[in-house]
Amino acid sequence: MKGIIMAESVRAVMIFLIEFLTEAIMFNVSFGSSSSYILCIESEKQALIVFKQDFVDPSNRLFFWGATTDCCQWQGILCDNCTGNVKELHHANNADLCLV
Repeated sequence: MKGIIMAESVRAVMIFLIEFLTEAIMFNVSFGSSSSYILCIESEKQALIVFKQDFVDPSNRLFFWGATTDCCQWQGILCDNCTGNVKELHHANNADLCLV
């Protein structure tokens, strides 16, 4: 009899944990995207701004770099979604970008 009561208690706890974790996951999926968004690293943003100053950009492709606080949103910048670190710089045609 004691074993049956113990088994039902364990079962009740397991059901509670599963329901709790399911709710927690659903809450994070529903609301996590805006609150857990990782911004770019400030030092990397500053480095990109300095990097931009070393180029002549006649087509103004880098014009909006610095216009927003999140460098991960800048054109041609690819960031790591977990850390906010800049991973890649993408520019389709670099022929008109020249170092000063």
